[in-house]
Amino acid sequence: MPSAAKAFTGLALLLGLVVPTMGLAQPQVSPSTHPAYLAETTSFDVTSQGNGRRYQISVALPYDYSAAHAPYPVVYALDANSEFGMVVETLRVLALSGRAPPAVIVGVGYDRPGQSFHASGGERAFDLTMPVPPRVLAEQKAFNKGRGYPEPPAMGGAPSFLRFLREELSPLIEARYNVSHADRTLWGHSFAGHFATYALLADDGFFQRFVIGSPSQADMAAAVAPVEAEALKRRKDLPARVYVGVGGEEEEADYGGVSDVLKFCARLQGRRFPSLALTCEAFPGESHTSVIPIIVTKGFSAVYVAPPAPKP
Repeated sequence: MPSAAKAFTGLALLLGLVVPTMGLAQPQVSPSTHPAYLAETTSFDVTSQGNGRRYQISVALPYDYSAAHAPYPVVYALDANSEFGMVVETLRVLALSGRAPPAVIVGVGYDRPGQSFHASGGERAFDLTMPVPPRVLAEQKAFNKGRGYPEPPAMGGAPSFLRFLREELSPLIEARYNVSHADRTLWGHSFAGHFATYALLADDGFFQRFVIGSPSQADMAAAVAPVEAEALKRRKDLPARVYVGVGGEEEEADYGGVSDVLKFCARLQGRRFPSLALTCEAFPGESHTSVIPIIVTKGFSAVYVAPPAPKP
């Protein structure tokens, strides 16, 4: 090959251009004989009898899953359209190093075409939020429209969605899979983090572990404030292992992404609940989205570590 042709071919490869191979061997391509990743994962749809809504449920099993094994911890991962794969593979890698146990992971999402929030943007804005003023709904519609997401017809479905998880989905999963009735974890980020915060405060121990990422603040915090006030007033204890993470770049003048989260953690810590193990972290330089994989790794590692020894 003349030197000029070699130079062009080298430059083209560096730039990712397609060039003739000039006699180089071609790889053979054939259909795969194994299912596409994610491995050991199944999916099915469920229509709630309580709220009439349809959900796509994905279940990822741990390596060497067995019905004869001791019941596995179960993780309910919200926003499965966007974050299920990340949660599954991160937990599988953490299990290899002993930083998390082998677990059955249940993704809760929606049977809608498209990727991520382009599929779930409208549905999640209803299921994962407390009732909000009409102004907030109008702002959310405009936000979704600007990003090409489906617009929510309403918001405020969190109470009915929590009942679905507790009274319909969990019994179904526990009947089909070898999972623990006493080791349930809830994962959620952003609106789903807001919902997980609500579930922590409103629930009486159904979930034992919570990994909460960047819970939506400002109007969302105001919506859940009465639930928090009632919980802190009536509760003598809050038996749960809880991790809350937020990106250091999330603070805004009218949003309070960092300060509101840390204030919430301080209020919980100030009650000194004897059975609450709470970890809160803010990550400098990370945004609302870039922080997600960090929170998954740090959060699940934190809620699954052995409880600290009691102080003498």
